[in-house]
Amino acid sequence: MSAEQLKVLTAPLHADQFIGIALISDQALTFCVHGHVFLTLKVPFSKQEITPTRRQDTLHFYRNLIEECYQKEFSQLTVIDISSRTGINALSAVQLPFNAASSRALYSTLTTSIRKRDKPACLRIIRLITESNRDFNNQQLADLPVNTTLNNFLTVSLITILTQVAILADVDATAMYRLSDSYLEVLAKTNIYRYDFITEFLADIFNLPNTTSTHQISLLKHYVQKHIFTKLTVIELASALDISTVQLRRIMKEHLNITPLEYINEQKIAMGRYLLLTRPDLQILEIADMLCFYDSSHFIKEFLHFSGMAPKQFQQIINA
Repeated sequence: MSAEQLKVLTAPLHADQFIGIALISDQALTFCVHGHVFLTLKVPFSKQEITPTRRQDTLHFYRNLIEECYQKEFSQLTVIDISSRTGINALSAVQLPFNAASSRALYSTLTTSIRKRDKPACLRIIRLITESNRDFNNQQLADLPVNTTLNNFLTVSLITILTQVAILADVDATAMYRLSDSYLEVLAKTNIYRYDFITEFLADIFNLPNTTSTHQISLLKHYVQKHIFTKLTVIELASALDISTVQLRRIMKEHLNITPLEYINEQKIAMGRYLLLTRPDLQILEIADMLCFYDSSHFIKEFLHFSGMAPKQFQQIINA
């Protein structure tokens, strides 16, 4: 890299605004973000991303994702293309921040990607979800191989996530649960390389039929998932669908055999189980607060109702 390019790369990092630098090399896209936060995100290019068009698509994909995670737009984004040169990759990779906004962004993007049957986009999100695991990230940074227990733990987590998101993306629920169970049975009997296993699972999801849910039910599912980390009310949900609360109750009873409030809490508890599974460093009170329950007692009560056990019991099972 020339002195002039290095100056272009480092000068903006002293600004107070939310700015970013995208460095495109032959091997990877590296994002450097600054402005009350500091993030370096390195995305290796696959063999399919060797064309300028594919690399631009990757650039736009991660720009949008980072902006949604931080709930900010870049006031400046400098793109430096040195793909024909050497001596790059001096910036190390760290994980995206874990918070309600980033989790919502990842889930929303993954749901859309499954609905569009966009395999490259799905695999990018899966990679980011995997790297949000603290133990995995620490082992990667220390250049240590991922042990078998952690590999199986992450694989089960990803199967759980993809199952939930695929159903939200209108994949037939009965077929999806059957497929998920078959993969979990295989995983229980043998140790399989996580990435290949999940890639195969994703391919099988794409071959499943879509559900016959009405347009309103699809919108309802999407809206609840999009606002999973907010204080969502039945009145707000009905308003978003442009129907009355009476109509909403009737539609949900007919198609889902559940009340609107029960559905909202059911989905929040599903997210709570995922957080307990993938973020053991979070306290139950923190998860209850993230999901906008009144307090930890309310969260525990709903968890018992939908899971048949308390959060502590669930933690003991998944950590056994």
